[in-house]
Amino acid sequence: MLSGIFGRKKTGDDDVSGRKVTQDDFQIVSHLGKGAHGKVTLVLMKDTNELYAMKVIPKDHVLNKGRLQDLFSERSVMRRIRHPFITRLEYAFQSTDRLFFVMQYMDGGNLDEFLNSLPDNRLPEEVVRFYAAQIYLALQFLHENDIIYRDVKPENILLDSLGHSCLADFGLARDFQLLPQSADDAANPEVLSDRTTSFVGSPFYVAPDVLRQQTYGKSVDWWSFGILIARMLTSKLPFSSNSIRDLFDCIMFDEPPYAEYRFLSTEAQDLITQLLLKEENMRLTGQQIRDHPWFQDVDWDAVYNKEYPIPEFMGEHAEYFEKYSVPLDTDNPASSQAIDISSHQQGLFDGFTYVNSGLLSGLSGP
Repeated sequence: MLSGIFGRKKTGDDDVSGRKVTQDDFQIVSHLGKGAHGKVTLVLMKDTNELYAMKVIPKDHVLNKGRLQDLFSERSVMRRIRHPFITRLEYAFQSTDRLFFVMQYMDGGNLDEFLNSLPDNRLPEEVVRFYAAQIYLALQFLHENDIIYRDVKPENILLDSLGHSCLADFGLARDFQLLPQSADDAANPEVLSDRTTSFVGSPFYVAPDVLRQQTYGKSVDWWSFGILIARMLTSKLPFSSNSIRDLFDCIMFDEPPYAEYRFLSTEAQDLITQLLLKEENMRLTGQQIRDHPWFQDVDWDAVYNKEYPIPEFMGEHAEYFEKYSVPLDTDNPASSQAIDISSHQQGLFDGFTYVNSGLLSGLSGP
């Protein structure tokens, strides 16, 4: 039974102290985007005048697509992880037919949009190092907390108005601290280890470890990290094709186009090479990445505290962040026609509600 995953005790963070947060507490400001599983809108919390990003997911979509476990995994990860470069979950609640994630609002769009706004669609090495250091710390923190992210790509890296970044969208994350799904799972060594077999990820960023359809571990995130760095530095993806089958063959058997990287520093070329090794036990991971010569001048404490100097390049493109805005959207994603969900199906979503305990004092009475 799926309830075996979610039947844990409530913690103080889950306790809303009698104050039930609903969609009526928020005013829709604008439309931010639409993904495969729901719409994201900018909302204003009426009591506090704070802006948030609200992801709205239809329950029938979750049930029809078999995403219930993914949904609770996403909630679990965002609930227990607090890091300067990981998007914060502030509230989670539900209506009869929809689920709501209310998250920290990043007001600079995403990294993919920023890259595509540039004339040559790429960034100088010092700027790539600035972002890579932040994303490295986020991924390493996830790994230290038994989580594989599994979806590193520019679209999932959100920016604030200063240009700082945050990882977002944990729908594909694998949280190894979740309870086993069933008695069968409890007897499965893979479920209780830090390896998995699920075929997930974004095609251009997926690691060969995943394509082999054998067990894989945290190293898949470092492969995707290498693809990301190459994309930011060169404007191109190391492996591409118009056919998914051919793309996966390229990832499995071809080498990256190293000849196209010769304009990069020797250290950058070497880092990409070491991250994109086909065999995961040969690939750079964790501390090895931090110690790589390309990062040798990075003050990691300053990065973590957002005290590391923002590259001048970002100041030269300040107008991008200043002008980043979206038109007013009066289409409330929570106000469309209700979908009938049975009482049994409703029970599958028990335990979804969450309020960041640090926000309770900012809420008015019931």
